[in-house]
Amino acid sequence: MTAEIVRAATYIHAPYEAVWRAVTRPDYQGDWYVAPCLTFGWERGERVAWGQEEKPVIQGKLTAWQPATRVAFTFEFTSLDEPTSLVEWQVQPMGEIVWVEVRHLFEEDAPETQAIVTDGWTLVLARLKTLLESGNPMPWPEPEEEAD
Repeated sequence: MTAEIVRAATYIHAPYEAVWRAVTRPDYQGDWYVAPCLTFGWERGERVAWGQEEKPVIQGKLTAWQPATRVAFTFEFTSLDEPTSLVEWQVQPMGEIVWVEVRHLFEEDAPETQAIVTDGWTLVLARLKTLLESGNPMPWPEPEEEAD
């Protein structure tokens, strides 16, 4: 398999420091990420994890930390038997707005993980943008009931 990349990006009208803090601090991720952040290291090799303390849903290790610019970590869903992949966040100020990009790199075949994150990162960024611009969390989308 050649490397596959899932990418999502957006512009956020919020202070740059607030965006970076929301992306990298566990106590700021609860209202926009897919699960509560259990730990998010600031040095290479430190653990990152989301979910319940007794049962993380996502886990990995920090691979890059460039303060206020870029952070990367390995990524694996604990419930799937698939190889780890790599997630990279980039945050860049552009005047009054901030450009945010998340790239998910798959060097090995991980079809279930890739299927989940393909739309998942777009939703996560939408929730981050809504929270930082409005101050209120965006609800999770709910499928509409099918008509009889």
